[in-house]
Amino acid sequence: MTSWTPSPPRSAPTRPAARACRRAPSTPSAPTVCLALLEGTFLTGIRTGAASALAARHLARPDARRLTCFGAGVQAGFQLRCLAAVLPLERVSVVGRDPGRARAFCAELERELGIPVEVAPDARSAVAAADVITCATTATAPVVAGVDLRPGVHVDAVGAFRRDAREVDSEAVRRARVAVDTYAGAWEEAGDLLIPLG
Repeated sequence: MTSWTPSPPRSAPTRPAARACRRAPSTPSAPTVCLALLEGTFLTGIRTGAASALAARHLARPDARRLTCFGAGVQAGFQLRCLAAVLPLERVSVVGRDPGRARAFCAELERELGIPVEVAPDARSAVAAADVITCATTATAPVVAGVDLRPGVHVDAVGAFRRDAREVDSEAVRRARVAVDTYAGAWEEAGDLLIPLG
């Protein structure tokens, strides 16, 4: 796995990775055989996007039509593609730190998905209008305020993978029914939950 310091080139994923698939040796003296070297960023992206889509299919309201996406990077693209495959989305709003990058991201995803994908005028109004919110950022402080959430909105937060980082604030967690992909993983690294539960 590679990490970029201080920041990745504009078009590069934040956390590029590779995965090696190998066959274990048949005897202690036999060599390990590399069967494949796989581009891990794609595997991670599709796995995370698919997990969010599976959760949304079962947990979001069936009439969910408006999606707000926090983030305009590689993982945010996987989130939108996977969510659009399982939800009857009619419009997507994107909240990103870099307006130029957010505009380019929206144009690409709008062409690909065939639905309006627009840069949100501001985070609060995008949250207030959303039926589903996906967060795929590198933020360490909350980008979603619980006070802005409408009742019944589905939120998936996949970007915060450290104990000291989170994408949703304590009020959002307090108001939520929480579902996690793995209980052990959530208690190990999900700052979105660990910080408010203190």
